[in-house]
Amino acid sequence: MPDVVEDSSGEQYEIDLADVIGESIKNDVQNLSDDIIVVNELSKELINQDSLWKDYVHLYKYIFSLKQIENLIYSLKTKYNINP
Repeated sequence: MPDVVEDSSGEQYEIDLADVIGESIKNDVQNLSDDIIVVNELSKELINQDSLWKDYVHLYKYIFSLKQIENLIYSLKTKYNINP
């Protein structure tokens, strides 16, 4: 159940509750799920969008910056010479 959410500055984050991508990229992209400031801000945004999220706040196993994920994908495409 990955979801993308923006913080107040427009930075986008991927929240991965079901380990859809988390286990695959956790060694290459910083997991922000222990950053209480990021968690609190994203939780507020998600709950504003859908109140059901209040039941999942404590379950955030992986939170990644979407920009870092994009950078990882770009570096892998470059490394393996993959063209879009």
